[in-house]
Amino acid sequence: FVTATQMAVVNKGLGGELGVITVLYCQEL
Repeated sequence: FVTATQMAVVNKGLGGELGVITVLYCQEL
């Protein structure tokens, strides 16, 4: 399980796109 805070860090680190994809994927779970 990935928290919103972790996703925010990933989103900043990867420039956005992959972070958004990961958030959508986590919501599917």
